[in-house]
Amino acid sequence: MAMTAPQTQTGFEITLNGKPLHTRANALQALLIEQGYALQGAFACAVNNSFVPRPQWPTQTLQAHDRVDVITPIAGG
Repeated sequence: MAMTAPQTQTGFEITLNGKPLHTRANALQALLIEQGYALQGAFACAVNNSFVPRPQWPTQTLQAHDRVDVITPIAGG
């Protein structure tokens, strides 16, 4: 069964990785799904410069003007 992203009706503006984005996702996990992130992937998230533990992604609400950063590891030395 495919997971669907909960959304608001009209949407709002946030910043995702430094770029403005209009979204209807009302929670962090919904935003990640909406943007095509594989939830099993190796990455971390922060909202307004605060780390959000993975178990809290489904309940971490988003609001207009939030800054969301998705951080992925870089291999190499």
